[in-house]
Amino acid sequence: ADTDLLSLQLQLDYAKNGHTVIPAFLSSDIIMPLRTKLVEYSASRTLDAYRQKVEVASGSAEVAVKCTTIEECINALHGLDVPADSLPFLQHFNVWKVVPAARRIAKSTRLADAAATLLDVPSVKLYQDSIFHKRPGDGPTPWHSDARMAPFDTSKMITFWVPLQPIPSHEDGGTGLIFADGSHSDFALPFWNGLDGHEYERLEERYTKISHHMPLEVGDVTVHAGWTLHCADDAVDERYAYAVTYVDAAAEVREDAATTVNGEIRGDDEDKWSYMDWVGEVNPRRLFRHPSVPVVWPKLLLPKDLGVDKGAVAALADLRSGKDLEGALHRLDCAGKEDAAVLTMTGLKGDSKKRSSQINQDRAVILSPYSVACPSESPFSGYGQKRLLVGIFDGHNAFGEAVAQFTCDELPNILADKLNEVQRRCSDLTTVQVLEETMVAVADSFVAVDSKGRVDLDPPSGGATATAVIQLGKYVFVANCGDSLSCIATYSKSTGVTEVIYTTKEDKAGLEEERQRIEEAGGSVRMP
Repeated sequence: ADTDLLSLQLQLDYAKNGHTVIPAFLSSDIIMPLRTKLVEYSASRTLDAYRQKVEVASGSAEVAVKCTTIEECINALHGLDVPADSLPFLQHFNVWKVVPAARRIAKSTRLADAAATLLDVPSVKLYQDSIFHKRPGDGPTPWHSDARMAPFDTSKMITFWVPLQPIPSHEDGGTGLIFADGSHSDFALPFWNGLDGHEYERLEERYTKISHHMPLEVGDVTVHAGWTLHCADDAVDERYAYAVTYVDAAAEVREDAATTVNGEIRGDDEDKWSYMDWVGEVNPRRLFRHPSVPVVWPKLLLPKDLGVDKGAVAALADLRSGKDLEGALHRLDCAGKEDAAVLTMTGLKGDSKKRSSQINQDRAVILSPYSVACPSESPFSGYGQKRLLVGIFDGHNAFGEAVAQFTCDELPNILADKLNEVQRRCSDLTTVQVLEETMVAVADSFVAVDSKGRVDLDPPSGGATATAVIQLGKYVFVANCGDSLSCIATYSKSTGVTEVIYTTKEDKAGLEEERQRIEEAGGSVRMP
């Protein structure tokens, strides 16, 4: 993370108090256009926001669905002894899925890296984002903690709260968040008082310090831990805020959150709308992967493109000159944990006169641990539960770099979904069948990426080769597409000898088998 923004003092404040503020964390040039898009989206979804409030108040999705207008929602709330003017805000979940401007922020390196740093974890997932629309006359936001409303069993959860306009001081009616310092580590509160004891009515007496970070300028961002108790005052002026929540990538879903009763998901109704579309599709108490909860840190794009990444250029220059070796290696160090590597970068093609037109089309990814859940009956369990993915992608022709990057981004998720599907059925399969279906899943993943790329990308030409190595327990699977040559080698620490034990086959058009395949598909091969 940016050490100038996430100072040691700031990190200590977050660890001690459960919250902090990062001044000027985001540029106003980013926030103001984002505000425009989010206000438009919020206005188009007001009825849905009211329905969510009806469902929370009634405990019934059926009651909420019957409300076809905002007026019917307000009447339903009155019937449930919830006056509409007492609502603390209107909330819109998972905006990142439909608003590109929000997606760029929620999945950005700037926030995700900061989340991993403050949580002190190697990898984080995007759990949810939300718009909070506090209208003039809306009531106060009661004391609450976000993690209590989430489906995870974890203490590693963090929210970035981004005001979309200046927030005045508390004395002047500011409706920024107010925090109970240290409440994120108050284990005695739920242990002795349950979830709804009388003690929750006297929190301001329980905690010696209640604090806030108002006033806030556009670009300032407050950050709080999942279990930090916070609230906000009632609104005099209209206020929009955008909140993004991340969770440790190793966090598991609780059984009760994923259990359905009469077709409905059990869990806290307040945030159920955020996770009800995916929580029933993952196995509780298992490492899981789902496209609705994407891994956003570490980023998967390696090596960096020296044509546009000034930081990478400077780091490589430092390595060559011997200056600041430790810092340069840190900047070039790839994502990884137990299995990690430093990748050297080939840089730009051609001579210096062609630097403006030649770019690096190579991409690579290393994920360890890779998100494949292997149950105890799986042949891949044991052996230290090794789960590793290494992928290398080489773009070809014009726009080949776009295809290589697309493959780098998409293949890990698609492959993990297919591998996890095989693992979910492994108790009904023999070891040989598991291995065979795993190989089919790998091949199908390559085809799926190719098919998806033809829809999502529209380059006039270009493509990419791909080599993927997947280690699951004691088994290693290798898949290759295209004419790039990759190899697996062993290294002996005792002898210092490196030995190549496997080499992929280059799928060149001149090979008899490849020529036959091309011609049967209606193509032709002409060798120079």
